Amino acid sequence: MARLNSKIFVLIAATIAVMTANQAANDGRAQQAQATDYTLDNPMGEIALYPGDAYRSFVDSKYIVASLEDLEQRVSHLPRGTRLHWEPYKRDPAGKPILFSKGQYQRFAKFCRDHKIELIVLPSRQAAARPVEKIAGNA
Repeated sequence: MARLNSKIFVLIAATIAVMTANQAANDGRAQQAQATDYTLDNPMGEIALYPGDAYRSFVDSKYIVASLEDLEQRVSHLPRGTRLHWEPYKRDPAGKPILFSKGQYQRFAKFCRDHKIELIVLPSRQAAARPVEKIAGNA
């Protein structure tokens, strides 16, 4: 009888382990399927961060960010796996994007990588023929 009980216990433990593994896999797939898109917008000189992957003709003032620190604080609250689309309005002579001032782009790209945010820098309208460049992604 003890042998039968131990076999039943092993069977139940294995069933629970399989069910737990399946649930974890389903949760991971559901999280990937719910990836969120945000847009970093700055055509009028102010930078805005808002939900969605399309540019707006009107941006509510609640989406305007005042500094790199403010931007990082807001992005830190986005879910991991969020895709952040950005078509920089300002670029340096080498074509690197400029956020609030030169040199901040590299810091922000690293911040996004560290927070598992996919930063997608779109080509400028002048270079629209070039392909989209993924800068920071899920690691």
